[in-house]
Amino acid sequence: MGRARGWLGRAALAAGGTILALLAVEIALRVVGREPQRFAHPWHIETKDKRIGLDVFPDNPRDYFPIDLRKPDERAAWREKGLTEVDARWERTPFAVSFRYTAELCRGAAIPPRTPGRARVVVIGDSFTEG
Repeated sequence: MGRARGWLGRAALAAGGTILALLAVEIALRVVGREPQRFAHPWHIETKDKRIGLDVFPDNPRDYFPIDLRKPDERAAWREKGLTEVDARWERTPFAVSFRYTAELCRGAAIPPRTPGRARVVVIGDSFTEG
């Protein structure tokens, strides 16, 4: 019992010292005015019928996003398609990629009517499955 108690005491002392040190560093950084860098959050903007969407991002390091919302004519084109939120988002998240959905809210071509004798495949999943 004595050894376990001694081990627990040392572990509690080490944990307490670590917590106090981290707290002291946090207080010191706040006193001198240092704050973590905040990143712009990417957004998904879509029309009310959810047929057209934009995923907007703060930067475009590898030129993945073909839409540059810093251009007024580009913003106007998306605004005309019903994405009015573009005006509120473009300054912090100016780069975008578009999405178009069918009436069934699926990407790609419209789902054809069911054909007798032909099997359909349904894939259920998250955004990785969608992509």
